[in-house]
Amino acid sequence: MLPGHAKAAEIKKDIKDNECKRVFDSAPKIVEEVLLKEVAPGDLDLMPTLSSKVCLARQANRKRQKVRPDNPSDITFVLQSKPMASYRPTYSWKGMPGI
Repeated sequence: MLPGHAKAAEIKKDIKDNECKRVFDSAPKIVEEVLLKEVAPGDLDLMPTLSSKVCLARQANRKRQKVRPDNPSDITFVLQSKPMASYRPTYSWKGMPGI
């Protein structure tokens, strides 16, 4: 067995589990977070069986395809006006040229 094989398998499992829980987050972002949490700086070279970050993100995306919500079947929808009523843009005109 190659060195770091068990740790690499554990990292792959953690990435796929996180991907299925966080469906709308970016796959590369989740891969990066798990690698930062699981692997000490400089130890990534000691795991030759661990796939690249791009491959890990692809594997995780493939795993979470089944848990993503279905695409909408029509374009009819109702807007909720309550959250938008409390929105107030914050901007300042001071220092703007020509004003």
